[in-house]
Amino acid sequence: MNSRVIPTLLAIVGIAATSSPSLAHGKPEHGGAFTEVREYTFEVVPKEQGEEKGEKEKQPHTEKMFFTVYVKDPALKPVTSGSGSLKILEAKKQVAEAALSPSGESFTANAELPHHGRYRVAIDFTPPGQKPIKANVSITVD
Repeated sequence: MNSRVIPTLLAIVGIAATSSPSLAHGKPEHGGAFTEVREYTFEVVPKEQGEEKGEKEKQPHTEKMFFTVYVKDPALKPVTSGSGSLKILEAKKQVAEAALSPSGESFTANAELPHHGRYRVAIDFTPPGQKPIKANVSITVD
């Protein structure tokens, strides 16, 4: 490799390692997928329902999922009221939809997904007295 290429590659790797992927002022706190829209933060925590570790899965089957969605306002205070829904997509195909229900300092929803894999969760949420907000996160169901 050319001796001038190596320092350039190292500089690029250093910049990529230190640059922030977004300018979010919040951070994920529950181990979920995280995004920020209009200074509102959204964290989606998916959890598979019903199956115990070590149980054999029957094929074919669906994945029964429980979603917890944490929403924070621009002051990073939990939003505990509002309305919304989740649409779960695989590629461009919608595979599930569920309404969000308030639950303490979060919102919850249940949905059945067709299988393990990677999905996009589209969040439609309207905080009290505000315009609707659309957010997207990617999740992996193992």
